[in-house]
Amino acid sequence: MNTHGHGRPGARVHLAIAGIAPARLAIDAAVQLASELGEAIDCVFVEHTDLFRAAALPPTREIGLMAPGARRFESADLVAALRRQAEQTRQALERAAQRSRVACSFEVVRGELLRAAIERSQPDEIVVVAAQGLTAQQMPLDAARMLDALERALGRRLQTWHGVPARPSVPVSRAVQASRAAPPVAAGPRPLALQRATLAAVAPELERVLRRLGGTIVAGPNGDHG
Repeated sequence: MNTHGHGRPGARVHLAIAGIAPARLAIDAAVQLASELGEAIDCVFVEHTDLFRAAALPPTREIGLMAPGARRFESADLVAALRRQAEQTRQALERAAQRSRVACSFEVVRGELLRAAIERSQPDEIVVVAAQGLTAQQMPLDAARMLDALERALGRRLQTWHGVPARPSVPVSRAVQASRAAPPVAAGPRPLALQRATLAAVAPELERVLRRLGGTIVAGPNGDHG
């Protein structure tokens, strides 16, 4: 359990990870924020309903690297693969949380990524989401490039988030600062930080774009105290 002592009683950092998403960047961001804020992490591993719809279609086939030809893709295989990933994600989160002395909980649900994240959190709580895109590159997009890609896909500007308005005395890690003019970070990609109201307002459209592009997003309370 974190001993910083400056978090609000009951407040949590909410982490939502799509069943096929790489989780390291999102876990690191959530643990760092929870440690700084003195809050616990509520993590939900989302088995996206679209995966099961696709698996149920007659033409769906699975091609294995070591197996000849294609075989019928069974829903039971999908469930088993997702549960293995869920267990790996749970273990990674618990290791990271333990190192930073942060309390965490973990649950597996079936649904949509952004809806699950928003429904589990309060308006003044922080949300971290991670999605694997269908056209994901080997290296995830840096925050500035991801912001540009999302704005082009959505056809609108998105409000970035640069602080914790309700708790201005708490420092916010530079790892979750987003800026259009910021150069790429040599140590690796940063999550994109958006205002939470923006995330909620464009959730259905953003869900579709994230499924294509992938990426990690941190959403904080409205306002800019950067």
